[in-house]
Amino acid sequence: MKTCRAIFAVFRFEWKRSLTIARIAWWFALAAFVPALVLLIQLTVSEEVEDEFWIGFLYAMIPCVVCMMGVFLWATPAVATELESRSWTYLAVRPQGPAAIVIGKFLVAISWTVLAAWLGLTVAILLIRPEYSVRIGSVLAILSLLSCISYAGIYSLIGVVFPKRGMVIAVAYSLLVEVLLAFIPAVINRLTLQLRLRSLLVTWMDWEENFSALGGSGGPDTATLLYNGAPAWQHLLVLAGATIGALWLAIQVLRWREFTTAGDSPL
Repeated sequence: MKTCRAIFAVFRFEWKRSLTIARIAWWFALAAFVPALVLLIQLTVSEEVEDEFWIGFLYAMIPCVVCMMGVFLWATPAVATELESRSWTYLAVRPQGPAAIVIGKFLVAISWTVLAAWLGLTVAILLIRPEYSVRIGSVLAILSLLSCISYAGIYSLIGVVFPKRGMVIAVAYSLLVEVLLAFIPAVINRLTLQLRLRSLLVTWMDWEENFSALGGSGGPDTATLLYNGAPAWQHLLVLAGATIGALWLAIQVLRWREFTTAGDSPL
């Protein structure tokens, strides 16, 4: 109970501290990013665009770009911010202080980002097809939430292990693992979160036998590249396990390492 109160206290404090003009402006820019691209496509393309393209485009832009970018900026520097402000020493000595900081800021990153993603998704759908079914919007909204939760956990761990170079390491992870490895047609791409999210999209949209809707040829390599045929509950279990495991490791690292100030903190 005390831990829950501490987490809520951190969450409430960080939310209030985040209500600055700069961060609110960035939030609106994040939410307007995809609708702006939709308008640009509609103004430059004269032909009718198929629904499959728009669904794939919204998936690629919102769960894969907006959600990753949002939690990257909020979750990765969570510990580094406290070290730079020299407040970590006071927070760490409180009961369950490290756990409250990690989980509280993790929840703040999710809440800020998913609200921007949902707003952008809603506006984009209204611009594309106001008559789109609730199912399409619901699938993309759920995938956006899952993306925020999963990547917030990974970026939180990176920020704890590499407090001084967390942003650089997080960018490298995103490009090398979630972009390059996710599109390598081999067993290694099963270690990425992107394959799990993409597989959920294919499953929930009933696209298992129509990979051409995602731009593939339908061959075996394409199947391995874009889709894992495991049941949806297995993908959800992997995402949940990766998130919980990353947060647990982050808390253990904080308890093991004795951070003091920004000047003498480890790499």
